[in-house]
Amino acid sequence: MKSFWSTHKAAQINFVLFLVATIGVTAKLLLSNSVQIDNIKFPVAAYNNFLIFKWSGFNLMNELPLYISNDPLHYDLFKYSPTCALAFLPFNWLPTTVGLFLWNLINMLLPLWALHQIIGLRTKTRNILALFLLAEGVTSLLNSQSNGLVLGLLMMSIGAFQREKTGKAVFLILASGFIKIFGWIFFLMFLIRPKSIPKAMLYGVFYSLVLMAIPLLFVSRDYLISEYSWWFVLLGQDSNTYLKLSFMGWLQSWFGFVPPKNMLLFIALLLQIIPLWWRIKRESSARSITNFSLLYGSSLLVWVVLFNHMSESATYIIAIGGIALFFSADDNPIDRRTILILLMVFLLTILGPTDIYPRAIRYWIVETAQLKAFPVLVAYLLMWYRCFKYSKTNA
Repeated sequence: MKSFWSTHKAAQINFVLFLVATIGVTAKLLLSNSVQIDNIKFPVAAYNNFLIFKWSGFNLMNELPLYISNDPLHYDLFKYSPTCALAFLPFNWLPTTVGLFLWNLINMLLPLWALHQIIGLRTKTRNILALFLLAEGVTSLLNSQSNGLVLGLLMMSIGAFQREKTGKAVFLILASGFIKIFGWIFFLMFLIRPKSIPKAMLYGVFYSLVLMAIPLLFVSRDYLISEYSWWFVLLGQDSNTYLKLSFMGWLQSWFGFVPPKNMLLFIALLLQIIPLWWRIKRESSARSITNFSLLYGSSLLVWVVLFNHMSESATYIIAIGGIALFFSADDNPIDRRTILILLMVFLLTILGPTDIYPRAIRYWIVETAQLKAFPVLVAYLLMWYRCFKYSKTNA
């Protein structure tokens, strides 16, 4: 925490801004009236997602089903792991007002804190692009989502990998995946430093067993096995639903073309692996590995959102975190092309869902034209090219 405060005065200003935004969003959610949704028999609170998390811990401790409707306590299903439900238990013990504020605070401040744990960022650019995180973070908080927490864990894993803290990096990646399973794609990072793979595998087995089994301290083995089974069933069902704000959604919106999901995901994964090939084939300096880890980890943060057909507007805080990291990197030039892309991201991806635009235009930007996703796609292509170029020219 000392480095967080001592690096630059702007860091303190950002902290205050993030705190004020958290208080404001929490107040707005608590003061908002519940709404009536079609085919739902009870009013749905503005912070419905938080209620899903809040009651999951209670259900776990009482060995109640986690993955069925919990009407009328909240609308929709809990979709995270049983271990995650256990972690949410303290929020069930707290009054809703206090719990919601702390939940929002974690999701807002953890990415900001993690931003200051990364090696190789330009201080001035980092603090400016932190404002991107602030603006997009508000959108995520208005949905009381967990995306800020996931982003913070994955950003911290990049910092741990840069410092060769293999065990810490493995734990952070696994923890993120127990919330949203796509976080496990970050294990690709260990291909940057192949000699760390055996150690990472040992840590991975150990921490996986610990994280999966820790609910056994409170629940029976049969119950836990059953809930894990239902969790994987639920994840499988999610993969068959309609397209949201993603690369596939953009293809459908602009070209009326919907390729097979699995085929597209496989191609996207191959594309993401290509820059690693050049790193695996040769030895690289410690500085080169540290800098490439930042660039590659940042691109992964964008990849997991862009190629997830179920990405929602609130999910984009993860991609914005990746963009903020990448374009703050010391080895990444800020040229006119970069500025133009960042401007597109700010005006369309970040501000697109906000009240700065009239409602009809806002709907057209986000839903009809998929212009929330498009600037992120353009940013990702530039990020991929620079990762590829760096991997070939820096040893």
